[in-house]
Amino acid sequence: MEDKVREYCERLGVEYSSVMSKSRESYINDRRQVIWYILRKREKYKIQEIELFFGKSRPTIIHGVGRVSDFLDIKDEKMLEIVKVFDM
Repeated sequence: MEDKVREYCERLGVEYSSVMSKSRESYINDRRQVIWYILRKREKYKIQEIELFFGKSRPTIIHGVGRVSDFLDIKDEKMLEIVKVFDM
């Protein structure tokens, strides 16, 4: 999973260490949640695997994945701009 996360960080223009940090800055947090979403929905990782890798709680991961999904459903411009690097 680490290789994928590093690749996604590069594509999103964010440092791996920032994504793995406890930062709550919206720029970092949005991209972290997009990575969770891609890992869960596209790569089919289990919530538990994402949770353990990132050191976050299960509800946090579920909330983050759901948040990205909700924003994509309503075609939120900010979220669409972030995920465009994944051809979504």
